[in-house]
Amino acid sequence: MTKVCVITSIHSPYDGRIYHKQCKSLKKAGYDVVLIAPKPDVVESKEIPLITFNRPNGIKKRIQSIFHLYKLAKKEKADL
Repeated sequence: MTKVCVITSIHSPYDGRIYHKQCKSLKKAGYDVVLIAPKPDVVESKEIPLITFNRPNGIKKRIQSIFHLYKLAKKEKADL
């Protein structure tokens, strides 16, 4: 099965465009999906595996967080 890693550095993991339109659609199409996103206040669903991190504050920390996100994604060994 093809594994897809979806990454968002700013949006909530349960944002309609990311979670509902992208992740759930990919899962329904038969892909193994994992989502990397900022830590939510409340975990709404466990349908899609969620890897969280603390949301960076300010542009400098957002840019620096790119390397951290890359490392998290690399650990997943996703195909896409």
